[in-house]
Amino acid sequence: MMRSLYIGSAVLCLIISITILTGCAVTKESRFYTLNTVNSQAADKPYIESNERVLIALGPIEIPDVLDRPQMVIYSGVNELLFSEFDRWAGSLKDIISDVVMEDISGLLASDGMALVSWRQPVPATYRIDLQITKFGRISENEIVLSARWTLSDGESKKVVYTSESNLNEPTEGQGHSAAAESMSRALQTLSREIADVIREIAADES
Repeated sequence: MMRSLYIGSAVLCLIISITILTGCAVTKESRFYTLNTVNSQAADKPYIESNERVLIALGPIEIPDVLDRPQMVIYSGVNELLFSEFDRWAGSLKDIISDVVMEDISGLLASDGMALVSWRQPVPATYRIDLQITKFGRISENEIVLSARWTLSDGESKKVVYTSESNLNEPTEGQGHSAAAESMSRALQTLSREIADVIREIAADES
């Protein structure tokens, strides 16, 4: 009888202890990030005089599956990736990148009489940009990397008129994932400026 009472008391104490510990435990809250367009200003280039507006289709934009996930990715060494479980993107990274690049290039080319549309829209475009991002994220506490391949094609003939690779390193102004996201936004603007400069030059030669 006493043995049963002792066991019962021990079990009750264990249940109470677990309940107290569970109640006191604090679950770490996730933080969510996005990328933003940087104030885009057209470079000092001559305006393209044309009776027709140059229409440019953007896309598709591709990123590796390993990057298109909720968790922010950190490159740790040559063959190792770290995923930050509580630092997450506020949406699909692929969609976020597409929106930012669209706005960045649009802002850079607006004064040249050019407009960007999604490649999914059934409209006749003068040119089409295909963009493949191969690496994008933090490589250290104070630096991010952006590697990409992109092509510019004739909208009608589909012939590739220009192809390039971009490898960009952008320092972070501070530490943590928020600073990294800001640097990633700046890297996308630099990439967008490279693309816009090529489009402007080719369009000027053909006008």
